[in-house]
Amino acid sequence: MNKGKSSLILFLFLLIILPLFWFTIVAPYKTSQSLLSQVKSTYAPALVDQFPSDLIINVKNGVVSLNKPAPYCFILDQKTQTGLVFDTKNEAKITALDGNGPYAKLCKAVGVIGKDYLMYSSGEQLKIQKIPAEANFTLDRVAVKNFVDSIMPKILAFGQKAYLALPFVLIIPVFLFFLSNNLWYSFVAGLVLKAFKLTPSVSVYGTTLLFYTIITAVKWILVDFLLNGQFGQTLDISFPFLNTILISLATLFYVKSHSSTSSPTGQ
Repeated sequence: MNKGKSSLILFLFLLIILPLFWFTIVAPYKTSQSLLSQVKSTYAPALVDQFPSDLIINVKNGVVSLNKPAPYCFILDQKTQTGLVFDTKNEAKITALDGNGPYAKLCKAVGVIGKDYLMYSSGEQLKIQKIPAEANFTLDRVAVKNFVDSIMPKILAFGQKAYLALPFVLIIPVFLFFLSNNLWYSFVAGLVLKAFKLTPSVSVYGTTLLFYTIITAVKWILVDFLLNGQFGQTLDISFPFLNTILISLATLFYVKSHSSTSSPTGQ
């Protein structure tokens, strides 16, 4: 079998089977739409509700102020009590993010916003960044809701496009994965042909790639999709080097039927 034809057959197989499996088994269309709807109806309001209704943060000319006594911890995760500390009264402290630091009683601080600076950890380093003097805004729950309402349609649109595009994007890496795997199968099949003193008149790589595609199609469609998926069976035909053995045997018989056998020496 010609290498180019085998590669084309594999590519066409993946072009059909990957989207089919994606839209029917892995991520059915109805399931994806339900998930996107859940993001809009559940996660978006939860994100807004996480911002305290009575908290107002003002930034004017790069200077931060808020309507709460400082230091104040804005909780990001209730379970771990992780939060962002606002301290507009004190200077930056090197121990601010330590587990037993000055804010340990408030929350587990992952960052500190001071009067005119932002402190956070980057790997093993503690970084302090000055807030630009051009920064001017007010942040409260209404502002957060307006932001979420404006950004959510874009997120949902992106999610929809990503859902539709993903199986086609995966075709190339999966195709390359098959081609690289087939290097092993063609190598072993070549050794088997030499052992049987067969001179192939076809491409060994192309032939093994063809049988690799056929075996994969049988497994994915007949076993995984039909028997296990549609009929509820739990069939699992697998043992070490199964593909290698099947592909090598198939290639041996294929080449034998298309090639002349070299006569053994001494006969």
